[in-house]
Amino acid sequence: MSDSRRIWNRIHMVVELCILIGFIISIIPFGYAWSSSWVIPFVIISAVFSFVLSNGTFFTTLINIGMALLGLVPLLGYIPRIVGIIISFINMMIISNRSSSRS
Repeated sequence: MSDSRRIWNRIHMVVELCILIGFIISIIPFGYAWSSSWVIPFVIISAVFSFVLSNGTFFTTLINIGMALLGLVPLLGYIPRIVGIIISFINMMIISNRSSSRS
């Protein structure tokens, strides 16, 4: 794997980590009102990264965009936030496995 691709995969990993942290903060009551201002843009950026890098996370990233938007629903939004945490963790595992197997 080229050095630039490895760097882009690491940046994608950091973006997924920020999404994960945002979803964790959103579990706190009224936390999503604050964290959604950066979770929603980060999931869109993550979708672009997953499409361009073709690292196997595109479908799960699209689901995560839906979870970020559904997280805006009061009370019922906790379920999509928990699913978003799980999906972000899965994406991080996929990115790390793909980048380590291509080294």
